[in-house]
Amino acid sequence: MNKVQKRFANERGVILEYLETIRKLTQAKLCNKEAYDAIMIIFDKENQDLIDEFKFLLFGRNGNKNEKKKEDKKNSMEDEMFEVDMNLTRRKTAEDTAKELMHSLQQHEDQQININIYFSAVSLGYIRKIYKEEGSSIITRLRDDPTSVLPKILKKLESEEKVLIKKWGDIHEKKNNPCKLGSIV
Repeated sequence: MNKVQKRFANERGVILEYLETIRKLTQAKLCNKEAYDAIMIIFDKENQDLIDEFKFLLFGRNGNKNEKKKEDKKNSMEDEMFEVDMNLTRRKTAEDTAKELMHSLQQHEDQQININIYFSAVSLGYIRKIYKEEGSSIITRLRDDPTSVLPKILKKLESEEKVLIKKWGDIHEKKNNPCKLGSIV
């Protein structure tokens, strides 16, 4: 006779619920987490020793390994969010600077303009990044003839904004609506 039978003698139908949960687990109708949650409900808090034994059987010595996976996934998602937020900020700074330079070029058409006065190294690096392989040539062309290149850069920055906003929304949707396991009890 095992601990469950000794302790409950089938009061409240505990043994039947317990056996049904075990049967579902062995037939792969429940994942370990769902089975553990069901056992917690069946045994109540007064029988924590049985719950702990069941947890050990399901998850081993280290407990629920899914918790570590969830934590890693959460950290990964936060890293993605940070990266997108930084790119949105850099994009906005580069766009504002490009617009300011465009306005300055319209005011002083004949004057030679040093783009390093307007663009920071970070903004130039971001422009280089969004143009990928063409980045260096775009920066060179921007230095040589900003009037012809700035409209193209502004268009590229605007299209990049749409991509980043969509990515930002997708990440936040994943964060706010994670997949949840179904309840069994």
